[in-house]
Amino acid sequence: MENSFGLIINYTPEENAARFQMTNGQGLRTDLDDSATLKEYENKPGLFTLEGQKSHILDYLYNYFDGEDTVSLQINVSDSGYSKRKEEFRRLEETIRLQNKEHKMQIALDIRKEPDKLSSSTAVSTNHPATGVRKPKKIALIGKAGCGKSTLVYGMSEFLHSAVRSQQLTGGYTLYVDNQNAIEWYEINGIDLGKENFLKAEVTLNDLLNKGITDTIYCFYSMTGKMEDMERDYIVKLKDNHPSLNIIAVITRCMSPEAADDFSSLVSKATLNTKVFPILARRLKTKAGFREPFGMEALAAELGVKHE
Repeated sequence: MENSFGLIINYTPEENAARFQMTNGQGLRTDLDDSATLKEYENKPGLFTLEGQKSHILDYLYNYFDGEDTVSLQINVSDSGYSKRKEEFRRLEETIRLQNKEHKMQIALDIRKEPDKLSSSTAVSTNHPATGVRKPKKIALIGKAGCGKSTLVYGMSEFLHSAVRSQQLTGGYTLYVDNQNAIEWYEINGIDLGKENFLKAEVTLNDLLNKGITDTIYCFYSMTGKMEDMERDYIVKLKDNHPSLNIIAVITRCMSPEAADDFSSLVSKATLNTKVFPILARRLKTKAGFREPFGMEALAAELGVKHE
């Protein structure tokens, strides 16, 4: 099942919360597309249960992986969480058994119960002279909600042949840790338009700068093709206040490198010649077929990160 196409659900029954990833057939994990219905429930405690969102899970598998003979549905859950919702898991198993009788595509359910406490081996890497562990590269991501920040993190992880572990923290951001390549990605919570929301993001970034952030990526969603005045002013202010910070822009979910030329030029000129990178971070299914990812190599070079 490790190298099959499918969906991974990291489920926290105690909080009615979940985070989702998909596997691409080579064992590499990426974030779900922002348009997927399941994304509405991601990292929002109190909204998700297997029973309540069972139809959305099945719809995603049948629609996204249409044409595959077998897909996997891996659910990671703590021992205590499984015990709390054992009946819910039993009903899901029964539903999938019945679905497999009616559909050509088979769903392979894999429920993985994990210890309630993480081992010390999962801790974030730090620079320790005695062990020679590398000091991690720290990168912040900013942008509107749904602009593709987490998709970019998982796409870069796939490009670098690694995996990231996410930790949603209370400081207004989610931390993604790539221990293999010594990278920490700090995704600042999505910005809603309004001066107070940009101020919140600014305070969060200032706190992160004290943690050693060296690069900041502002993400724009290509489908809108629009930069708000407040976004322009925010980037310019960052560059004025933090001249040593490497600030770049990424146009996410581009259909081709050339498709975002006009938007990239607009963003760059309006923000004092900011470097702009058009990117498709993950393989995208369209009516015309699949579009393959591009743009990560140039972005990795700009950030100074590489596969180790």
